[in-house]
Amino acid sequence: MPIPAIRFRVDFGRRQAVGPGKIALLERIGRTGSLSQAARDLHMSYRRAWLLLESLNLSFREPVAVSSKGGRGGGARD
Repeated sequence: MPIPAIRFRVDFGRRQAVGPGKIALLERIGRTGSLSQAARDLHMSYRRAWLLLESLNLSFREPVAVSSKGGRGGGARD
């Protein structure tokens, strides 16, 4: 028998919410320092990850992550 799981989501309005997927993305960005690596680790497209991060940044007064030019020495910064 599968074990039930409880997951929380915080809604900020009709179109803005933070749930397990966005939290996992932020945690992975924090570990890897890279949005593209976080997307690969979570088996999602870069575009999907970018849209989720943009949604997160728009949900708060201050960005939850700021980006810089990617490539060698580049990437997202907390």
